[in-house]
This record gives sequence, structure tokens and C-alpha cells, in this order.
Amino acid sequence: MRNGMDVSGWQGVINWDIARSKVVFAFIKAVEGVWTDRQFQRNWVEAYRVGVQRGAYLFYRANVDAGQQVRALIESLAGDYGELPIAVDLEDEQCASPWDEQQIADLRWCLDSIERFTGRRPVIYTARWWASPYLGYAPWLMAYPLWVANYVASPDVAPVMPTEWATWKYFQWTSAGNGAEYGVQSDYIDLDVEAPRPVSTPRYSAFMPTIAASAQTATETQPPA
Repeated sequence: MRNGMDVSGWQGVINWDIARSKVVFAFIKAVEGVWTDRQFQRNWVEAYRVGVQRGAYLFYRANVDAGQQVRALIESLAGDYGELPIAVDLEDEQCASPWDEQQIADLRWCLDSIERFTGRRPVIYTARWWASPYLGYAPWLMAYPLWVANYVASPDVAPVMPTEWATWKYFQWTSAGNGAEYGVQSDYIDLDVEAPRPVSTPRYSAFMPTIAASAQTATETQPPA
């Protein structure tokens, strides 16, 4: 299994030369709702500089307009979609559970729009404790690769899976990695692994920015009424 980490502004200024000695990939927070993460641009450039494969993630907020969230994500990436799938982080507890039909429709529209703009099917980050009460039983989720969160003693321990999925592509197995060892300023860091036999997902080559579909198409975003 390949080792990785996921980071945001909470990790402060990251020494990516240290990080690359520990991980080969990183999911990097780009946007939460409509707000670009304060360290995103630096992290995005520095991870690429040292050869760490990058995946951007959107921390999805159900109480924020889905069109604005997609627009903020696409504009923050500016045509450079990284080497890994874009991830949509589903763990928001600000809205009551379960989400209503409109909130579910907006989420599905968001996922479809990211795939349409980037040409890549996004990954869903979630955990069983969150997915069941907030989304209910949603078989359509199985169409998306899973980045599962379940904190265990070792990445060799099988994670507890959300109901809809039988396999995972990425596994966040701890939130208690030693921050200093990974070049971050926070005491702890989330650590991940990639499945040796990932679920089916489009293959893509190394860094190939796609400029044309970014700013212009982002202005066309509009969630379902």
C-alpha cells in the first residue's frame, strides 16, 4: 500500500521536503464551502515541486449553495487538477440529519459537476458514523470511489465501512500521526493509505493542467431548483 497524508491550514506551513520522505501522495484541502483554505496555494505548489502526488478536496457544506462551492473549487484549482481524483469531504454536522431531498439533490449535482468539469470521477470521503444518519441508505454512492475514515491501530486493520461500499480506494486510518515527522507545524496529522487494488476509477497521467474548462465553465454552475 502507498502511504499518504491529508492536510489543511490547520497544519500550518508545511516543510514538503520532509513530507516527501514519508509519503508519496497527499490530499490537500482546497475549499470549505466557498472559502479557499489559507495554505492551499502554497501546499499545492510545494507538493508538486517535491514530487508528492496531489489530490484536492472540497469540504462540502450542505447549508452553502452547491453552485458556489463548485465554482470556488474550480477557480481555486485554475486548471491544475492534480494527479489524484478530487475528493468531496462529507462530514459536515452543521445541518440536521438526515439531509432532506433537496440537500441530497444538491450534493449529487455537485459530484456530477466536478466530474464534468475535470473529466474525473471524484472520490467521496466519509465514515460510517456520518454517512448512515445524514445520507440514509443511498445506493447511488457506490458509483463513487471511497476514501474511508476509520481510526485503527494500523493501516493493516480493515476499516469499518459505510453501508453502501464493499471496497475502498483510500483509507484514513489515524488522525494521530506525529506532526514533526511529516514536516507539519501541528502536533498531529491525518495519515492515509491507498488500496493496492483500488476500485475502478479513470486513470490519468502526471501533471497535465486543463485550462480551458476552469473559469468559463465555472460561471455556468447552477444547482437544481
